[in-house]
Amino acid sequence: MFMKPALNKKYLHITLILALNLLILSGCNQNSDQREFEQQAFSEPSGITETDQQGNVVEGNIDPDDWRIAPFFQGDIELLLPPFPNPVLSNGELKIEIQVNFLERISGIYIRVFRFSSFYQIDDRPQVPTGLTSFRIDANIIAGEISNPQGIYRIIIQDENENVITYGDVEIE
Repeated sequence: MFMKPALNKKYLHITLILALNLLILSGCNQNSDQREFEQQAFSEPSGITETDQQGNVVEGNIDPDDWRIAPFFQGDIELLLPPFPNPVLSNGELKIEIQVNFLERISGIYIRVFRFSSFYQIDDRPQVPTGLTSFRIDANIIAGEISNPQGIYRIIIQDENENVITYGDVEIE
């Protein structure tokens, strides 16, 4: 009779320790997934997801690496369409539409381009509301206003703490 309460306490203690370890491990796994995602974001551009003037993906021209949402932001933010048009003409503009579902993890959106092994900020919104936020970015700004901007550029979208939300490649023709 007297062993039962001690036995229950022991099992409760073990259960709490296991639950705490699982919680810690799941947090570490998410951080690890986010770090891996960010390492991929800061690699050289490689291929594009081709889109038309309305944002429709051109069949058969999808880069599976482009425009995924980072593990840290799953459910909070989404791209309703990949940035469009892609490729974009050098005298055109790229449109990016971001749906912010929750503001718990984000208050700002910063768009940067990785070109010629350097990193440049091209647009920012220090405060964003829930709902749709649209960006229109001149192709010459993406290319750094160089005389022959043709090529593929990596666009990286981050939050105010420089966490990568999504990334993808854009071609300028």
